[in-house]
Amino acid sequence: MNSITERKNDSNIRYITLFALSFLLLGFYSAVLTGDATLYGMLNSPPLSPPPIVFGIVWSVLYLIIGGVTGAVFTFDGEYNKSNRENALWFICLGFLFNLLWYPLYFGRGQLFAALVDIVIIFILTLEAYYNIKRIKKVYAYLLIPYLAWLLFAFYLNLGTIVLN
Repeated sequence: MNSITERKNDSNIRYITLFALSFLLLGFYSAVLTGDATLYGMLNSPPLSPPPIVFGIVWSVLYLIIGGVTGAVFTFDGEYNKSNRENALWFICLGFLFNLLWYPLYFGRGQLFAALVDIVIIFILTLEAYYNIKRIKKVYAYLLIPYLAWLLFAFYLNLGTIVLN
């Protein structure tokens, strides 16, 4: 590799790391500053509900993945359709903003139905991001599959909580 390529790769890694850590910190602060997780223990939960500790671990990993994918798409300069990159960034960032709203809706305000609608919006936006990212670089899109699966599981848990309470 030449020094220009090495500098570019170092820059890409820095951006990917910056995005990943930023998404993790924003997700953490959204939860810490806007809600009270004690509500979870007070509600009747559907079958397959994991213990509370699982959520913090899973969301931390997912936020790192979402941020890393966003950083990778942001720095990608290979052959692609420019509108796919712009759309992917738009959808993934907008979906992330809605993701940050879920915790305050559910735990901060106890608005379980609004939180359920929020999950649907997040899922749709993330699916749109997935399809746009897949046109850019498939491996980046595939990294979002665990997030999409978790969103479906979160939908089930949220809906189950509404039905049981």
